[in-house]
Amino acid sequence: MINILRLDYSKPPPGWDVAGPWPAGLIVAAWKDYKREHDPPGMWTTRSSEVTEAYGDQTWEAGPAELLNGTGPTWIGQYGSRPEARAAAWAWYDRRDNIADALVIFTMPSSASVRSPFWPRCLTWTDEQVAEVERWLWDSSAKMPAVLDTDDGNTDD
Repeated sequence: MINILRLDYSKPPPGWDVAGPWPAGLIVAAWKDYKREHDPPGMWTTRSSEVTEAYGDQTWEAGPAELLNGTGPTWIGQYGSRPEARAAAWAWYDRRDNIADALVIFTMPSSASVRSPFWPRCLTWTDEQVAEVERWLWDSSAKMPAVLDTDDGNTDD
């Protein structure tokens, strides 16, 4: 399985290592800066050359990393600027990161610190698939989503 970093927002961002404890407000500010300047792990943002050549404007795209493709979308949308594309990529990443945590807690409550078997595969899930998983997590009468219908969530066979 490809290893995609899961970020811990309770700690300073990668590369922001400073000796001593960090106040919570400083950590939040550091993450805001980090997200503005970096794509999320396992995600990309790039200028769309086809759209730019065809229409003469700058269009940016975002999506999951190439190595994750095959089970989900290759891109999540087109945006008017890199900051917009990057914000969409971070929203995509964070929503799926939260789902991965919720699935561990829901399926293995005594093992809340266990690595989610659905990470990083959940980065390839569409918004509709994530919404279906969210419904299933909160509605005990909901049918188990197809994206969860595997032995362990691992697609490496």
